[in-house]
Amino acid sequence: MKIDCHYHLSKGEGHLERNRKSLENARSVGIDKVCVSILGATTHDEFRESNRVLSEYVEEYPDMVLGYSFVNPCYVREAVAELERCINDYGFIGLKLLHHCRCSEPMVFPLVEKTIELNVPILIHCGHCAPELKRGQETTLTDPEDVAF
Repeated sequence: MKIDCHYHLSKGEGHLERNRKSLENARSVGIDKVCVSILGATTHDEFRESNRVLSEYVEEYPDMVLGYSFVNPCYVREAVAELERCINDYGFIGLKLLHHCRCSEPMVFPLVEKTIELNVPILIHCGHCAPELKRGQETTLTDPEDVAF
């Protein structure tokens, strides 16, 4: 069995056709399952909407699409609640952690604790960040040293 553990679908205009084609392409090259998150969110409401859209693909492709709740840890309380909702209500299998806050920052700890409680994995993405997602905090970036923390 081949599993792509870091896959993205899109939302917005034309997403249905684009995403179905993407999933067909994955199948055509022998990928059996994809661990998916939908990016492009800034506000907490946009994160919730991305997860809701993803839940439709989890439902439509239950044998292939494995959902990862995508949240912004800068919104600590809301992010924990959204993670729990995605796991319990949508059947998602894990957490895709936004890289705009270092995963070693204390604000991320409640999310880590919730994943332990729910017994689900975390996909941590290292990369560059956009300062507007930081709620006034200094621009940071999760890097391999943070993950090793």
